[in-house]
Amino acid sequence: MKNIKSVILPKYSSPGYEPVAFGVHRNSRAGNYCICLTADDMNEFILDALLPQYGLNCTNDYYGQEIVTENGTVCIAEFETSKDSLADLQRIMNFASAVGKEIVDYEVNGNTLLCVRTGEVSFTAGGVARTVPVFSVRTDGSGMLSFEPRYPDIPFTAEMGRCIASKDIPAEMDYKAVLIQGFRAYMILEYKGVTLGFEYGFDEKAFLGMIKGKLFIERLRGYIR
Repeated sequence: MKNIKSVILPKYSSPGYEPVAFGVHRNSRAGNYCICLTADDMNEFILDALLPQYGLNCTNDYYGQEIVTENGTVCIAEFETSKDSLADLQRIMNFASAVGKEIVDYEVNGNTLLCVRTGEVSFTAGGVARTVPVFSVRTDGSGMLSFEPRYPDIPFTAEMGRCIASKDIPAEMDYKAVLIQGFRAYMILEYKGVTLGFEYGFDEKAFLGMIKGKLFIERLRGYIR
């Protein structure tokens, strides 16, 4: 799911609907909160994983429909909470932070991780310039975390690139992606048919360097489907 945007439906201007923030509205008649989103596609796998985390339902009013915008045809879906409690408001507001993000299901060694694409990192390894995507692994089962990245983006990617470039890694390694989980980063590679990961550490202020090399990816823990 990418190019996610919030849409203000015409019915949100009718009596009983009150705007909250970031596209979220309170439906006083139903006693809940709602938001309508558009995206290039409404990935059922991703929605099946996300909606229970945030205590949300997908209404039948718009799901599966497409609308034409100035940027082309997009999918549309409306999401709602079951109640209008403070916790429900927190969860749907966190869900609304997905606007502008790209949410992907990243497969590694037969497991599927729910991730948010947060950028890319460039480096030189084996004398070859490389660029791989950076994904933040979703580990929130309560809906109390937003989709905003939790690490220092630019300093982190720059330092990680320099750290990778300083290591003697075989040129035939196939670099796939960087997965971020908590304060650990895993450079995912494939070498002779085997998936490996190099583990790096960082904190809220600085990149700390490599912790373990040639780490089998089974060590990675995330939201696995």
